[in-house]
Amino acid sequence: MAKSKNHTAHNQSYKAHKNGIKKPKRHRQTSTKGMDPKFLRNQRYARKHNKKAGESGSEGEDFKVLLGSQISSIAEAIHRKIQLSIPRLLYYVLTPNTKPLLNEGKLVEGAWSRNGERNGFGVTG
Repeated sequence: MAKSKNHTAHNQSYKAHKNGIKKPKRHRQTSTKGMDPKFLRNQRYARKHNKKAGESGSEGEDFKVLLGSQISSIAEAIHRKIQLSIPRLLYYVLTPNTKPLLNEGKLVEGAWSRNGERNGFGVTG
């Protein structure tokens, strides 16, 4: 008698992808089972004595002031970046054939175009 077929992977990939192959769910707190006991003791101590921002009155206010100043400095930096990029953008939109020389966001008079001519700032040769 002939030997029967032992195994095939036919249709298994199709079946697996019917509901999608999902990553295992990552739980908020991973298990500490089997971890180094010395490390776990240290973690417990650190968690117990860790002061969070805003827990005591004055520290919380200092944190809020610091955060506010950081946000305002970021906003100023973004504003400066936008101010510098607008003239460049307008120039490239209005005159797409030229490659201007830029100095701190301002066009330099007499910048050369790609075809070797001066740009339209009234400067001649």
